[in-house]
Amino acid sequence: MLNGILYSLNSMMANPILTLAAVVPAIVLMILVFKTDKLNKEPIGLLLSLIVLGILSTQLAALAENIGGTVLGLFWDKNSLIFRLLFYFIVVGGSEELAKYILLRWRTWRHKAFDCQFDGAVYAVFIFLGFATWILDISN
Repeated sequence: MLNGILYSLNSMMANPILTLAAVVPAIVLMILVFKTDKLNKEPIGLLLSLIVLGILSTQLAALAENIGGTVLGLFWDKNSLIFRLLFYFIVVGGSEELAKYILLRWRTWRHKAFDCQFDGAVYAVFIFLGFATWILDISN
């Protein structure tokens, strides 16, 4: 997992323009969502931790995808249609969403700042954009 993160950081430094193109829209969206919360502003530390957990969830999802792909490969050829359908729709989609959900729930569910329904939307945006920004940047 650490090797994957180090590789990603190295690739970000190799092309700072693509990195900015991936990061700036996410930052703008996070600011807009943060400003939309009119009742009680969420703690910045909590929101930053959700971004980090979103990044961490990419590594957890990748691990689950590798395991899922190996298991599916025991039953079907990796070039077959059934393998690809199951892998991309069940394994990849399921592992990515489940990784984000588990970390989101673990970090926020019993937090004292989680005091209204809109807070859940704010927290989800931050963890999902952390995930998406990391995935967009490392794929360039």
